[in-house]
Amino acid sequence: MSLPKFKYPPLTEVVLSIQFKPLENLNAALLGILWEKFSADFPVVDIQHPLAHEIERLVDRNPARSVGDLMFSKKPPNPRYWFIDQSGNNLVQVQHDRFIRNWRKLLDSDVYPHYDETIRPKFLSEYSKFCEFVTEKKLGQVEVDQCEVTYINHIESGKGWKKHEEFSKIFNFLPVSIKATGNIEPESVDYIGRNIIRDDKNNFIGRLNVKVVPGFKQNEELPIYIFTLTAKGIPDEPTIESSINFIDFGRKTIVQNFKDLTTSNMHEVWELLT
Repeated sequence: MSLPKFKYPPLTEVVLSIQFKPLENLNAALLGILWEKFSADFPVVDIQHPLAHEIERLVDRNPARSVGDLMFSKKPPNPRYWFIDQSGNNLVQVQHDRFIRNWRKLLDSDVYPHYDETIRPKFLSEYSKFCEFVTEKKLGQVEVDQCEVTYINHIESGKGWKKHEEFSKIFNFLPVSIKATGNIEPESVDYIGRNIIRDDKNNFIGRLNVKVVPGFKQNEELPIYIFTLTAKGIPDEPTIESSINFIDFGRKTIVQNFKDLTTSNMHEVWELLT
């Protein structure tokens, strides 16, 4: 079955992430050397705080965080390096237990390059280059323990809706209003939902997280809704092939649910093609 496709999707960012067991010797000095292998395509470098190591589990609490993240230590945390291309649209992030690739829409004229044609092959090429570096420097095995896909959408007002209280014109899974005493009327909505993903045999394989946040377009008074979908979970095996398979699956889950959770009113605005 083909996935839904829009001519004018509200997509502003795509994030593909592979998390692996910490490579303790992948320090700041080696990450600087790694950047030299990427610098032709990503000439700008920045340093950020590391992301926490988290693993989705089927338990009635928030995703597990590794014990090491909860312990106090005199040793400073390993940094997260950003490798940024000249346009600023493409970004590779690397830390001692994670490899991430982002595509970001910075200007209204920026066009989403599409997953199959551009984002997936570039991610696979760059992640393979990283794995080769780990082998070259004898840093150990890259043992994947979680994969993650995130699609961030900025749904702007002006077409299909005008004010934040009209969220039911955008989303079909949120209530139009609430029952309450007094003169009550809807103003906006914030929503966070966590959904279990199971395979065909009913085994837990991860979660689809859905988030809706009202806001305004930067430097403008234009109302927007930020609609974020994240699929995360553990691949069948700790390998490149299994990781890419999960990322493909996560992307399909997100794309299908984006269509299912939004209204036909907005599908006309974004021009649903398939």
